[in-house]
Amino acid sequence: GEVELNPIDRKHIIDLGYVDEQDKIDAYSAATIFCQPSINESLSIVIMESWLAGTPVMVHSKCKVTAGHCLRSNGGLMFGDFYQFNEILDLLMEQPQLCQAMAENGRRYVQTEYNWNTVLDRFESAMKKFGFL
Repeated sequence: GEVELNPIDRKHIIDLGYVDEQDKIDAYSAATIFCQPSINESLSIVIMESWLAGTPVMVHSKCKVTAGHCLRSNGGLMFGDFYQFNEILDLLMEQPQLCQAMAENGRRYVQTEYNWNTVLDRFESAMKKFGFL
């Protein structure tokens, strides 16, 4: 849907609307950090795409799914309030080598945990466990 920004936010936020796939990948690649503040995610493809594009992530600590991805991958950091958000942002902006290391960790996590063979093996195991195979 439409995003309605107040005049103050319009100085800092540019709503691009729909962008094609290559522009999206280019944006992930050009970013220093990708922030996914949602607390209601069931996977978060956008953080996976960000890691694949070489960008670390920041997620909200109240989202068990994205926080879990960050913990398992060591590819991102979690914040719970504005002060933590600000501290993490400062840290990552001052430590490009940390950003690079987290991005590589995240990329490796996605390539290992979400490749076709791994996903299909998990799916087959679940089907067997519940008696469908």
